Amino acid sequence: MSLWYTDLPTGKPVTVMGLNVFRIANGKLAEHWGLNDRLSVLQQLGVAPQLGPAS
Repeated sequence: MSLWYTDLPTGKPVTVMGLNVFRIANGKLAEHWGLNDRLSVLQQLGVAPQLGPAS
């Protein structure tokens, strides 16, 4: 299983949203946290179902 749960290229364009947080200590990068919205990418590729409103 690959990181994105699909190995075949789809040719579909996708938008990837993400967030990066950096902590600087004494003028140097001390820590980094990163998060990407993988579910949205999988939904755009048609690999994961679109979620509807809660019932």
